Amino acid sequence: MNRKLDVKTPGRLSYLDALKLQEETQEKRKEGTIPDTIIILEHPPVITTGRREQGHNIFVNPEKVGAELVKTNRGGEVTYHGPGQIVGYIIMDLHEYGKGIKDYISDIEEVLLNGESLDIEKVKDLVVKYFKEVFNYD
Repeated sequence: MNRKLDVKTPGRLSYLDALKLQEETQEKRKEGTIPDTIIILEHPPVITTGRREQGHNIFVNPEKVGAELVKTNRGGEVTYHGPGQIVGYIIMDLHEYGKGIKDYISDIEEVLLNGESLDIEKVKDLVVKYFKEVFNYD
């Protein structure tokens, strides 16, 4: 079975705008109105904190470095995103593929480690190649 993959490249979005886009995309995916989707973008300087962050891992005042501080409900602790860093948000149901999260992350790491100097078009090409090979997309 071949599947479709929608690749969105909205450019630079604030973390909160990107989160809203992810949530809207996830809802449409759950409803079955859109195919699996990857959103490839860049953020202005932002420090995000996850559920496990207890205030011990932010060593600089975000305002002093021109970064927004956003508390999230994701797992983990602290992450910095900024200009020049390409971020990919993948919206899909792994259960449909019989994949667990560890295998899935390992597959993505393998694709990215085999990439050379990456720009947004190369990332898009790698992602599409990965999904075609691993998840049997058109």
